[in-house]
Amino acid sequence: THTYIQSHSKSGDKKHSSTNTLINMQITNLSRFRSNPSLFLSSQHYSSPFASSKMRAIVQTSYGPSTSSLEVSNRMDKPTPNSSQLLIKVSASSINPIDLWTCKGYGKELFESQRPLPSILGRDCSGRVVAIGNSVWNFKVGDEVFASVSPLHTGLQAEYVTINERMVAKKPKNLSHEEAASLGYSGLTAYKAIVDTMKVKEGQTVLVLGASGGIGLFAVQLLKVLGAKVVATCGRRNLDLVKSMGADKVIEYETLNPTPFDFSQEFTKCRYDLVLDGVYTSSEDRSKLLTSGLINEGGHYVSLNGDMIRRIDDRGLLLGAATSFLELISEKLVQGSGRGYNYDWLLFSPSGERLGKIGELAQVGIIKPHVDPKRFTLDQAKEAYDYYENFKPSGKVVINFE
Repeated sequence: THTYIQSHSKSGDKKHSSTNTLINMQITNLSRFRSNPSLFLSSQHYSSPFASSKMRAIVQTSYGPSTSSLEVSNRMDKPTPNSSQLLIKVSASSINPIDLWTCKGYGKELFESQRPLPSILGRDCSGRVVAIGNSVWNFKVGDEVFASVSPLHTGLQAEYVTINERMVAKKPKNLSHEEAASLGYSGLTAYKAIVDTMKVKEGQTVLVLGASGGIGLFAVQLLKVLGAKVVATCGRRNLDLVKSMGADKVIEYETLNPTPFDFSQEFTKCRYDLVLDGVYTSSEDRSKLLTSGLINEGGHYVSLNGDMIRRIDDRGLLLGAATSFLELISEKLVQGSGRGYNYDWLLFSPSGERLGKIGELAQVGIIKPHVDPKRFTLDQAKEAYDYYENFKPSGKVVINFE
């Protein structure tokens, strides 16, 4: 066909000449494709060899306690990236609270149609790029990266995952894959709360509730970088850990009997400009803190526990969303602005740009990830989830996929 088109183009036939140019371009592209298929990889135009083979993954098969609702499956299809995605071979993935909640039915009403069972768990991963879509420009095959995704996205606790490049950042060279996998979800949540929502300023006093979890440990370090005074609460076994992150004062929440919101005398010695509530409290306990008089005028209270999704699960989409909206208005206007401070729920949002900033902080040693010393392999996924849920780990629990 190529020869035929060339012979006719010499006769001055512009149409055939144009066709000849197009065919020459296609031949050139085919040669480039054969030498490097990843340059052209797209789920719409190219059937990847990964798509028909299987991989191992941590899969939720039912709703209930994590140890009975998940399994390590070797029957999941390896994904193929679309034009804007990366295909990543996962080296490590960490467990977040939302993974446990998902096992127990959190978000079922909203997300089940997008993520029907069996579905892969996990919001964080770190690994190596093995293929790219044809619209990807910021990454190449071989790059070491880390990523975090929203609950709508297919989970990342699998040997291979596809992720839009806008949710991915290059892994800091000084971090292991286990360390990088511990940063995403926690770091993005804390960064959004402190930098984007609270807009923390030097010299402000900040209370961090639940400072020994992944979000809390990141938050304490970032707050100190920004020049804030940090008062933090945590369990007795993690006091030294939270102090080592730079907290100016650490309070055992076991001393706040019978709950962390029946405040001891020690707790009430300070007044706070800002409060980051990372213990996922009920609206009743939150109300108690908001009305305690501990927040300075003009202060800001940010909760990581908006109850909207739980209410939607319990009451359906319309009634659950309406009830949550009314509660937010009540807390913002009546308890918040009426007393001279702001109140917000924080919703997680993935961002490769923010993740890159977090990576830069880790690269220069300003932020140090803390991974629980007890490590787990993919075969030990059930043990990892049980440990995370029942043994109050120090830092992030990470599962190694290599």
